[in-house]
Amino acid sequence: MRVLNTFTGLTMWTLTIDPTLFASPLQAYQYIREHRCISEFMRKLRQSGHLSSGRYFYVVEWQKKTEMVHFHLLVDSAFVPFDLVCDIWNSFRPRAAGPVQGDRPGFGSVRFSAGKIESSRKAANYACGYLIKFPEHGYPAWVLDDLAGEVHRYSTSRGFWGTSEDESEIEDPTGTDDEDLVADEDEAKPERSTIRQRVGKCGEKSLLVRVVESVDLSTGEMTKTRIGVLLIDAPLPDVAVKLQRDLEGKRRLPVTADDLPVLHAAFSCRSIVRADPPTGRHHHFNTSAAVPGAPRSGGSTAHLGWEESDPSQRRATWAMIEGR
Repeated sequence: MRVLNTFTGLTMWTLTIDPTLFASPLQAYQYIREHRCISEFMRKLRQSGHLSSGRYFYVVEWQKKTEMVHFHLLVDSAFVPFDLVCDIWNSFRPRAAGPVQGDRPGFGSVRFSAGKIESSRKAANYACGYLIKFPEHGYPAWVLDDLAGEVHRYSTSRGFWGTSEDESEIEDPTGTDDEDLVADEDEAKPERSTIRQRVGKCGEKSLLVRVVESVDLSTGEMTKTRIGVLLIDAPLPDVAVKLQRDLEGKRRLPVTADDLPVLHAAFSCRSIVRADPPTGRHHHFNTSAAVPGAPRSGGSTAHLGWEESDPSQRRATWAMIEGR
Protein backbone atom coordinates (compact mmCIF):
# COMPACT_ATOMS: atom_id res chain seq x y z
CA MET A 1 0.00 0.00 0.00
CA ARG A 2 2.90 2.37 0.70
CA VAL A 3 4.01 1.98 -2.91
CA LEU A 4 0.54 2.83 -4.19
CA ASN A 5 0.51 5.95 -2.00
CA THR A 6 3.20 7.34 -4.30
CA PHE A 7 0.95 6.98 -7.36
CA THR A 8 -0.73 10.16 -8.55
CA GLY A 9 -3.70 8.18 -9.81
CA LEU A 10 -5.03 4.62 -9.72
CA THR A 11 -6.83 2.78 -12.50
CA MET A 12 -7.26 -0.95 -13.00
CA TRP A 13 -7.87 -2.69 -16.32
CA THR A 14 -8.72 -6.30 -17.10
CA LEU A 15 -7.22 -7.54 -20.36
CA THR A 16 -8.38 -10.83 -21.92
CA ILE A 17 -7.39 -12.81 -25.03
CA ASP A 18 -9.75 -14.08 -27.74
CA PRO A 19 -9.51 -17.90 -27.52
CA THR A 20 -10.26 -18.28 -31.25
CA LEU A 21 -6.86 -16.78 -32.13
CA PHE A 22 -4.76 -19.59 -30.67
CA ALA A 23 -4.69 -23.38 -30.74
CA SER A 24 -4.40 -23.63 -26.96
CA PRO A 25 -4.23 -21.48 -23.80
CA LEU A 26 -0.52 -22.32 -23.47
CA GLN A 27 0.17 -21.08 -27.00
CA ALA A 28 -1.67 -17.85 -26.18
CA TYR A 29 0.38 -17.29 -23.04
CA GLN A 30 3.63 -18.03 -24.87
CA TYR A 31 2.64 -15.46 -27.50
CA ILE A 32 2.08 -12.88 -24.76
CA ARG A 33 5.55 -13.56 -23.36
CA GLU A 34 7.42 -13.73 -26.65
CA HIS A 35 5.91 -10.46 -27.89
CA ARG A 36 6.18 -8.76 -24.47
CA CYS A 37 2.57 -7.68 -24.84
CA ILE A 38 2.14 -6.30 -21.33
CA SER A 39 5.34 -4.23 -21.30
CA GLU A 40 4.68 -3.01 -24.86
CA PHE A 41 1.10 -2.17 -23.89
CA MET A 42 2.40 -0.04 -21.02
CA ARG A 43 5.06 1.59 -23.21
CA LYS A 44 2.43 2.66 -25.74
CA LEU A 45 0.14 3.92 -22.98
CA ARG A 46 2.93 6.06 -21.59
CA GLN A 47 3.76 7.43 -25.03
CA SER A 48 0.15 8.60 -25.23
CA GLY A 49 0.80 10.89 -22.27
CA HIS A 50 -1.92 9.46 -20.03
CA LEU A 51 0.34 7.80 -17.44
CA SER A 52 1.99 9.57 -14.51
CA SER A 53 4.76 6.95 -14.51
CA GLY A 54 5.56 3.62 -16.12
CA ARG A 55 4.99 1.68 -12.89
CA TYR A 56 2.42 -1.08 -12.89
CA PHE A 57 1.35 -4.24 -11.08
CA TYR A 58 -0.67 -7.09 -12.53
CA VAL A 59 -2.23 -10.35 -11.37
CA VAL A 60 -2.85 -13.35 -13.63
CA GLU A 61 -6.09 -15.35 -13.66
CA TRP A 62 -7.64 -17.92 -15.98
CA GLN A 63 -11.02 -18.06 -17.68
CA LYS A 64 -13.24 -20.76 -16.22
CA LYS A 65 -14.32 -22.40 -19.50
CA THR A 66 -11.49 -21.65 -21.93
CA GLU A 67 -8.56 -21.70 -19.43
CA MET A 68 -7.22 -18.64 -21.27
CA VAL A 69 -5.06 -16.28 -19.27
CA HIS A 70 -6.22 -12.74 -18.48
CA PHE A 71 -4.57 -9.88 -16.62
CA HIS A 72 -5.77 -7.49 -13.91
CA LEU A 73 -3.48 -4.50 -14.45
CA LEU A 74 -3.06 -1.61 -11.97
CA VAL A 75 -1.45 1.53 -13.44
CA ASP A 76 -0.35 4.96 -12.23
CA SER A 77 -2.93 7.15 -13.93
CA ALA A 78 -6.04 9.07 -13.00
CA PHE A 79 -7.62 8.63 -16.44
CA VAL A 80 -6.99 6.72 -19.66
CA PRO A 81 -9.50 6.85 -22.55
CA PHE A 82 -11.26 3.52 -22.92
CA ASP A 83 -11.04 3.53 -26.73
CA LEU A 84 -7.28 4.11 -26.52
CA VAL A 85 -6.81 1.10 -24.23
CA CYS A 86 -8.86 -1.07 -26.58
CA ASP A 87 -6.93 0.10 -29.64
CA ILE A 88 -3.56 -0.58 -28.05
CA TRP A 89 -4.51 -4.01 -26.71
CA ASN A 90 -6.06 -5.07 -30.02
CA SER A 91 -2.92 -3.98 -31.87
CA PHE A 92 -1.25 -7.19 -30.63
CA ARG A 93 -3.46 -9.35 -32.83
CA PRO A 94 -1.28 -11.98 -34.60
CA ARG A 95 -0.72 -11.20 -38.26
CA ALA A 96 -1.53 -14.78 -39.20
CA ALA A 97 -5.02 -14.36 -37.74
CA GLY A 98 -6.07 -12.16 -40.66
CA PRO A 99 -8.81 -9.51 -40.44
CA VAL A 100 -11.25 -9.38 -37.54
CA GLN A 101 -14.36 -11.47 -38.13
CA GLY A 102 -17.82 -10.26 -37.13
CA ASP A 103 -18.05 -8.79 -33.65
CA ARG A 104 -14.95 -10.58 -32.34
CA PRO A 105 -12.35 -8.34 -30.66
CA GLY A 106 -9.08 -7.70 -32.43
CA PHE A 107 -7.03 -9.41 -29.73
CA GLY A 108 -9.16 -9.54 -26.61
CA SER A 109 -11.70 -7.69 -24.54
CA VAL A 110 -10.97 -4.82 -22.16
CA ARG A 111 -12.78 -3.98 -18.94
CA PHE A 112 -12.29 -0.95 -16.70
CA SER A 113 -12.80 -1.52 -12.96
CA ALA A 114 -14.52 1.69 -11.94
CA GLY A 115 -15.64 2.63 -8.44
CA LYS A 116 -13.49 0.03 -6.67
CA ILE A 117 -10.09 1.67 -6.26
CA GLU A 118 -10.74 5.21 -5.02
CA SER A 119 -7.87 4.89 -2.55
CA SER A 120 -4.53 3.11 -2.37
CA ARG A 121 -5.89 0.82 0.36
CA LYS A 122 -8.85 -0.25 -1.76
CA ALA A 123 -6.57 -0.74 -4.76
CA ALA A 124 -4.20 -2.92 -2.71
CA ASN A 125 -7.07 -4.96 -1.29
CA TYR A 126 -8.63 -5.34 -4.71
CA ALA A 127 -5.39 -6.56 -6.33
CA CYS A 128 -4.56 -8.88 -3.42
CA GLY A 129 -8.06 -10.32 -3.62
CA TYR A 130 -7.26 -11.59 -7.11
CA LEU A 131 -3.80 -12.72 -6.04
CA ILE A 132 -4.88 -14.96 -3.16
CA LYS A 133 -8.08 -16.25 -4.76
CA PHE A 134 -7.84 -19.96 -5.57
CA PRO A 135 -9.46 -20.83 -8.93
CA GLU A 136 -12.91 -22.30 -8.40
CA HIS A 137 -12.11 -25.30 -10.56
CA GLY A 138 -8.42 -25.46 -9.70
CA TYR A 139 -5.47 -24.40 -11.81
CA PRO A 140 -5.51 -25.41 -15.49
CA ALA A 141 -3.51 -28.53 -16.33
CA TRP A 142 -1.32 -26.56 -18.77
CA VAL A 143 -0.24 -24.31 -15.89
CA LEU A 144 0.46 -27.18 -13.48
CA ASP A 145 2.39 -29.28 -16.00
CA ASP A 146 4.48 -26.59 -17.67
CA LEU A 147 8.07 -27.72 -17.07
CA ALA A 148 9.43 -24.27 -17.94
CA GLY A 149 7.61 -22.85 -14.92
CA GLU A 150 6.84 -19.69 -16.87
CA VAL A 151 3.46 -18.86 -15.37
CA HIS A 152 3.59 -16.56 -12.36
CA ARG A 153 0.61 -15.18 -10.47
CA TYR A 154 1.82 -11.59 -10.56
CA SER A 155 4.49 -9.28 -11.92
CA THR A 156 5.53 -5.63 -11.69
CA SER A 157 7.44 -3.01 -13.59
CA ARG A 158 11.05 -2.36 -12.67
CA GLY A 159 11.22 0.17 -9.85
CA PHE A 160 7.70 -0.63 -8.59
CA TRP A 161 9.05 -1.45 -5.13
CA GLY A 162 11.43 1.52 -5.18
CA THR A 163 14.55 -0.56 -5.93
CA SER A 164 15.45 0.96 -9.29
CA GLU A 165 16.84 4.39 -10.04
CA ASP A 166 14.67 4.57 -13.15
CA GLU A 167 11.11 3.94 -12.06
CA SER A 168 9.88 4.35 -15.62
CA GLU A 169 11.57 1.18 -16.86
CA ILE A 170 9.18 -1.45 -18.16
CA GLU A 171 9.87 -5.04 -17.25
CA ASP A 172 9.17 -8.24 -19.12
CA PRO A 173 6.10 -10.09 -17.79
CA THR A 174 8.28 -12.91 -16.52
CA GLY A 175 6.81 -12.59 -13.04
CA THR A 176 8.29 -12.79 -9.59
CA ASP A 177 7.75 -15.37 -6.92
CA ASP A 178 7.20 -14.02 -3.42
CA GLU A 179 7.70 -17.49 -1.99
CA ASP A 180 11.22 -17.92 -3.39
CA LEU A 181 13.93 -18.47 -0.80
CA VAL A 182 17.13 -16.58 -1.57
CA ALA A 183 20.01 -19.02 -1.23
CA ASP A 184 23.78 -18.56 -1.26
CA GLU A 185 25.18 -17.42 -4.60
CA ASP A 186 27.50 -20.42 -4.94
CA GLU A 187 24.71 -22.92 -4.37
CA ALA A 188 23.79 -25.07 -7.35
CA LYS A 189 20.46 -24.23 -8.94
CA PRO A 190 17.82 -26.93 -8.46
CA GLU A 191 16.50 -28.87 -11.43
CA ARG A 192 13.37 -27.46 -12.98
CA SER A 193 10.11 -29.07 -12.02
CA THR A 194 6.47 -28.45 -12.78
CA ILE A 195 4.10 -26.75 -10.38
CA ARG A 196 2.25 -30.05 -9.98
CA GLN A 197 5.49 -31.77 -8.96
CA ARG A 198 6.31 -29.03 -6.47
CA VAL A 199 2.82 -29.10 -4.99
CA GLY A 200 3.16 -32.87 -4.62
CA LYS A 201 6.18 -32.29 -2.40
CA CYS A 202 4.37 -29.89 -0.09
CA GLY A 203 4.70 -30.95 3.52
CA GLU A 204 7.98 -32.81 3.02
CA LYS A 205 9.99 -30.01 4.64
CA SER A 206 9.61 -27.48 7.43
CA LEU A 207 10.64 -23.86 7.71
CA LEU A 208 11.82 -21.96 10.77
CA VAL A 209 10.59 -18.41 10.40
CA ARG A 210 11.28 -15.24 12.31
CA VAL A 211 8.14 -13.21 12.92
CA VAL A 212 8.41 -9.49 13.57
CA GLU A 213 5.32 -7.62 14.76
CA SER A 214 5.72 -3.84 14.56
CA VAL A 215 3.46 -1.07 15.78
CA ASP A 216 3.77 2.44 14.38
CA LEU A 217 3.37 4.57 17.49
CA SER A 218 2.20 7.59 15.49
CA THR A 219 -0.64 5.85 13.61
CA GLY A 220 -1.25 2.68 15.62
CA GLU A 221 -0.86 0.61 12.44
CA MET A 222 0.36 -2.92 13.12
CA THR A 223 2.35 -4.93 10.59
CA LYS A 224 3.64 -8.50 10.70
CA THR A 225 6.67 -9.68 8.71
CA ARG A 226 7.70 -13.32 8.30
CA ILE A 227 11.34 -13.97 7.44
CA GLY A 228 12.68 -17.40 6.54
CA VAL A 229 15.60 -18.44 8.76
CA LEU A 230 16.17 -22.20 8.47
CA LEU A 231 14.95 -24.79 5.96
CA ILE A 232 14.56 -28.18 7.67
CA ASP A 233 14.60 -31.32 5.54
CA ALA A 234 11.82 -33.08 7.48
CA PRO A 235 8.01 -32.83 7.64
CA LEU A 236 6.52 -30.89 10.52
CA PRO A 237 5.13 -33.98 12.37
CA ASP A 238 8.65 -35.49 12.47
CA VAL A 239 10.04 -32.22 13.83
CA ALA A 240 7.34 -32.14 16.51
CA VAL A 241 8.18 -35.69 17.57
CA LYS A 242 11.88 -34.92 17.81
CA LEU A 243 11.19 -31.80 19.88
CA GLN A 244 8.68 -33.77 22.00
CA ARG A 245 5.85 -31.39 21.17
CA ASP A 246 2.22 -32.00 20.34
CA LEU A 247 0.96 -30.27 17.21
CA GLU A 248 -2.63 -30.59 18.41
CA GLY A 249 -3.87 -30.41 14.83
CA LYS A 250 -2.02 -27.17 14.13
CA ARG A 251 0.32 -26.45 11.23
CA ARG A 252 2.74 -24.32 13.22
CA LEU A 253 5.05 -25.15 16.10
CA PRO A 254 6.47 -22.56 18.54
CA VAL A 255 10.16 -23.07 19.27
CA THR A 256 12.59 -22.15 22.02
CA ALA A 257 16.25 -21.23 21.71
CA ASP A 258 17.26 -24.67 23.02
CA ASP A 259 15.46 -26.28 20.07
CA LEU A 260 17.95 -24.95 17.51
CA PRO A 261 20.89 -27.27 18.27
CA VAL A 262 18.45 -30.20 18.48
CA LEU A 263 17.20 -29.42 14.99
CA HIS A 264 20.73 -29.25 13.60
CA ALA A 265 21.69 -32.55 15.22
CA ALA A 266 18.59 -34.43 14.08
CA PHE A 267 17.93 -33.09 10.58
CA SER A 268 19.63 -31.69 7.53
CA CYS A 269 19.14 -27.92 7.82
CA ARG A 270 20.03 -25.02 5.54
CA SER A 271 20.35 -21.41 6.64
CA ILE A 272 18.52 -18.91 4.50
CA VAL A 273 19.48 -15.36 3.62
CA ARG A 274 16.61 -12.96 3.18
CA ALA A 275 16.31 -9.24 2.65
CA ASP A 276 14.58 -7.13 5.25
CA PRO A 277 11.68 -5.48 3.35
CA PRO A 278 11.90 -2.06 5.05
CA THR A 279 15.61 -1.55 4.33
CA GLY A 280 16.50 -4.02 1.60
CA ARG A 281 19.52 -5.16 3.61
CA HIS A 282 20.47 -8.80 3.95
CA HIS A 283 20.83 -10.40 7.36
CA HIS A 284 22.54 -13.66 8.19
CA PHE A 285 21.12 -15.61 11.10
CA ASN A 286 23.22 -17.82 13.32
CA THR A 287 20.98 -20.81 13.85
CA SER A 288 23.64 -23.31 14.84
CA ALA A 289 23.43 -22.54 18.55
CA ALA A 290 21.16 -21.03 21.13
CA VAL A 291 20.62 -17.32 20.67
CA PRO A 292 21.94 -15.11 23.49
CA GLY A 293 19.17 -13.56 25.48
CA ALA A 294 16.55 -16.01 24.26
CA PRO A 295 14.26 -17.82 26.72
CA ARG A 296 15.67 -21.09 27.99
CA SER A 297 13.88 -24.41 28.41
CA GLY A 298 10.23 -23.88 29.18
CA GLY A 299 10.09 -20.62 27.23
CA SER A 300 7.40 -20.30 24.58
CA THR A 301 9.44 -18.94 21.67
CA ALA A 302 12.98 -18.29 20.54
CA HIS A 303 13.85 -14.61 20.52
CA LEU A 304 16.14 -14.19 17.53
CA GLY A 305 17.42 -10.73 18.44
CA TRP A 306 18.02 -8.13 15.72
CA GLU A 307 16.06 -5.30 17.30
CA GLU A 308 16.72 -1.91 15.68
CA SER A 309 16.35 1.25 17.73
CA ASP A 310 13.52 3.21 16.12
CA PRO A 311 11.68 5.71 18.32
CA SER A 312 8.65 5.63 16.03
CA GLN A 313 8.06 1.88 16.30
CA ARG A 314 7.71 -0.86 18.87
CA ARG A 315 8.71 -4.35 17.80
CA ALA A 316 8.12 -7.86 19.10
CA THR A 317 10.15 -10.72 17.65
CA TRP A 318 9.51 -14.44 17.95
CA ALA A 319 9.97 -17.66 16.00
CA MET A 320 8.01 -20.72 14.93
CA ILE A 321 8.31 -23.74 12.64
CA GLU A 322 5.70 -24.40 9.99
CA GLY A 323 5.15 -27.05 7.37
CA ARG A 324 6.36 -26.33 3.87
